[in-house]
Amino acid sequence: MDTPLFIDILYILFLSVLSLFVCNRLRLPSIVGFLVVGILEGPSGLSLIYSVHEVDRIAEMGVVFLMFTIGIEFSLASLVRIRRLFLLGGSIQTIGTFLAAWLILSSAGLAPQQAFFLGMLIALSSTAIVLRLLQQRGEIDTPHGRMALAILIYQDLLVIPMMLVVPFLAGNVVFDSRAAVWFAVKALGCIALVIAAARWMLPGVLHQISRTRDPELFFISIVFLVLAIAYITYSVGLSLAFGAFLAGLILSSSPYGQRALGNIMPFRDLFMSFFFVSVGMLLSPDVLLAHPVTVVGGTIALCCVKFLIVVGAALLLNMPLRSAMLCGIALVQVGEFSFVLARTGLQAGILSPELFQRFLAVSILSMLVTPLLIAAGETAVRRALLLPFPERIKTGTFAGTPPAQLVDHVVIIGFGLGGRHIADAADAAHIPYVVIDTNPETVRAEQATGRRIYHGDATCEPILTHAGIQSARIAVVAISDPVGTNRVVEQVRLLNPRIHIIVRVRYFAQSETLLRLGADEVIPEEYEASIEIFTRVLHKYLVPREEIEAMVNSVRERGYQMLRSALPIKPAMHDLDLYLSGMEVRVMRVQEGSNAIGRTLAELNLRKDYGITVLAINRQGEKISLPDGDERFAAGDNVVLLGMPDLLVFADTIFSSPPKPDTGQ
Repeated sequence: MDTPLFIDILYILFLSVLSLFVCNRLRLPSIVGFLVVGILEGPSGLSLIYSVHEVDRIAEMGVVFLMFTIGIEFSLASLVRIRRLFLLGGSIQTIGTFLAAWLILSSAGLAPQQAFFLGMLIALSSTAIVLRLLQQRGEIDTPHGRMALAILIYQDLLVIPMMLVVPFLAGNVVFDSRAAVWFAVKALGCIALVIAAARWMLPGVLHQISRTRDPELFFISIVFLVLAIAYITYSVGLSLAFGAFLAGLILSSSPYGQRALGNIMPFRDLFMSFFFVSVGMLLSPDVLLAHPVTVVGGTIALCCVKFLIVVGAALLLNMPLRSAMLCGIALVQVGEFSFVLARTGLQAGILSPELFQRFLAVSILSMLVTPLLIAAGETAVRRALLLPFPERIKTGTFAGTPPAQLVDHVVIIGFGLGGRHIADAADAAHIPYVVIDTNPETVRAEQATGRRIYHGDATCEPILTHAGIQSARIAVVAISDPVGTNRVVEQVRLLNPRIHIIVRVRYFAQSETLLRLGADEVIPEEYEASIEIFTRVLHKYLVPREEIEAMVNSVRERGYQMLRSALPIKPAMHDLDLYLSGMEVRVMRVQEGSNAIGRTLAELNLRKDYGITVLAINRQGEKISLPDGDERFAAGDNVVLLGMPDLLVFADTIFSSPPKPDTGQ
């Protein structure tokens, strides 16, 4: 390695450490720190970096590894689910932004080809910055995260056609339809070849590599795979980033995806820091000082236009206003691929050096404010929703007759895997329910099957009222948006103080906030996953099932009691845990052939013999609360029992069918 490049890397890392420490103290996103470091170290700042070209090459690796990790975390199935957002949302956003920018710049006095060219650049947003921020905030799988990802992928695919347009704008080339068709054939053939090879060859190769149990061999193989696929797509005219994303999608459906993700993550973080520093190095502070009004005003105008067009595109696709605005805030900046196109336009003579620097200043300033806008986005959106917008725009296009006759039903908010399982279980148990989801495609498909599901944003009152939240017994919140989950719980508790709210979250740390907002039960995925893992470990060591169950009960009791103890405890009669410590409530069904059929509660003598109390009987929809001793049991009764866990086992033998006799065959 050349000594100047080595020193440049040391400068970048040293100042990055200092800037990240300051950003952490000030609670600013790390991207802001990296951009500031680039401005300070660049040729127009303190001129500490001499190997600018080499740093740019290193920075490209950051985008490659970022797109690879996004591809693994997203998966091919997820990409298929957002195809509507990809095709329609991407088209509306890019074409709308391009036309708006072209018209505005033309009216400002720029030459037609310059306005056309800058319109293309402004239509692009930063894949690296937006996805990195959404990834850090855990919002990739939220409605606004999915739409942002779909639009960004669409934009990345447009970079190459935009590159092909540059010579025509410069007047150097005549359009060749054969070359355009040949390019499309090569690109599609390359993608098909990569997918086919990955489907039929990659699993076997990775299996053989994994069998060696050599982590270094596996890691180097994954890095080679990412770079090889990226280079193949690049060689036919597509971007390196697209090839890396394709590699991640391919690996996401294999058993080795998560292992590969763990290996790549440290390298992604390191190279991404070089990328953001290299972007900051492009900015010339002299341009900002010489034309402050033009640069700041241009940045504000650019962000406003892009925000309004993205919001409009999202609303046309029936997204709720909150999700549309959050997506619009995320995509207000100019993209990193615009810099590549801008350099090409400068070399071709489309942009003058002064216009090029002004464009860079506006673009980098838009990138610099993006983390701050996203951080403040939720607060700004909440205030905006107080304005008198039409309720259908705020909540989404929920359709169908409100479930006015439903009482004591379940409202399921979010229809992903968890919500679907809850709905299927409710169907099997004949429990009435209503579903709310923000994905219009899912809603349309499920409504066609007869399921009672509505499209809308559950953070808003109208859709919850439409679902009958005031008369519901239970609300289950199973959405991927952490901030949205908090708002849903807060809104549900406000509308129905008596409802029982169960929330699924990803991390244990989110639980305390949700309990304070009004949730009754919070189920952290990582906590339940850890219990399931140690259960299977103990099972493999042949630990008796009774001991495993006792450990599971003990861990759950300690963990969830810790969550409850974080809140001020106010004793109330409905809080049975304070008075019935160690006891459980279970529901058992009286099965055909059971010894309990036809016998009365007094005859079974459950309380005297086993200390078990019958709280209620549900008989074909009829609820019998606190039945007296003369109540006779029938087959199919669901009996609600209260007792100690070890004694409730005896009730199971009473209400179950007797074992079939051994015929000796």
